[in-house]
Amino acid sequence: MKRSTGLPLKRLTADAMLIGAAMMISYVEAILPFDFIVLPGVKLGLANLAVMIAFFTLGAADAALVSFIRVFLCGMLFGNGMSMIFSLLGVLFAFAGLIIYRYALKKVLSPIGASILCAALHNAGQLIAAGLVLSDSAVIAYAPVMLCASVVCGGVNGMLLIMITRALPEVKNEK
Repeated sequence: MKRSTGLPLKRLTADAMLIGAAMMISYVEAILPFDFIVLPGVKLGLANLAVMIAFFTLGAADAALVSFIRVFLCGMLFGNGMSMIFSLLGVLFAFAGLIIYRYALKKVLSPIGASILCAALHNAGQLIAAGLVLSDSAVIAYAPVMLCASVVCGGVNGMLLIMITRALPEVKNEK
């Protein structure tokens, strides 16, 4: 008797590996003082590469799974409720950017452009979370700094995404 899990084993394994990679990268980014070197609140966002890899190689559902499980597990293991709120709003906005890319911007943006868009939306989500949590709209004054960081960090992540996805063996969506 064949057992059905809803996801083919290759995709499930790929999702699990991407979640594990994203969690390891999140942990390293959490303990490295990158934001003190550059600017407060600025991180490379390398863990988001796992989500982008899932999106571009497996599909939107896998990317959502990797993204939300990573946020939940990392929040439980390395953060707190407040960090989960910030991360969740950032992830929701960034994931919306991936969906917008897929259905409206795929012909005009490269994966690097998609990465920059998602980084900018992620930062917008986190600034909105900060404004709501702090009950202060003054956090919007930091938006230009975060937008510049989005272009740089999103561009770096986009280039890494292209290099990594070219090197990966193809994982087909088996249905």
